[in-house]
Amino acid sequence: MWFFLTLMVVFHFVMCYLIFNKDIHDKWWYLFLGVLLAALNNFVWFYSAKIIENKKEMYLFSALYSILITVVYFLVPILFFGLKINKWELIGIVLMIIGFIIFRTNQN
Repeated sequence: MWFFLTLMVVFHFVMCYLIFNKDIHDKWWYLFLGVLLAALNNFVWFYSAKIIENKKEMYLFSALYSILITVVYFLVPILFFGLKINKWELIGIVLMIIGFIIFRTNQN
C-alpha cells in the first residue's frame, strides 16, 4: 500500500513540475509524457483499490492520497518556481487538509 502511495506521489510531482515549467511545454514529448504519467497513476490507483480489502484502510489510503497530492501541488510551485503564498492561503491549505481528514475518516 505504501509503495503505491509513494509511486503516485512521484507521478504527481513530475506532472506538477511539467505543468508549471513553461519551457517544457514546447517539447514534442510534453503531452505524451503527461498522458502516460496520468494513465500510470490511474492504473496504480485502481490496482490499489482492488488489493485493499478493508474499507477503513481504503478510506485512510484515499485520505492520505488526497492530502499528499494537495501538498505536492502547493509545494512544487513554491519550491521550484518561486510562487509566494500569504497567511490566508496557508490557512486555506490547512483547512483543506483538515477537511480531507474529517471526511475520509468518518465514512461508514
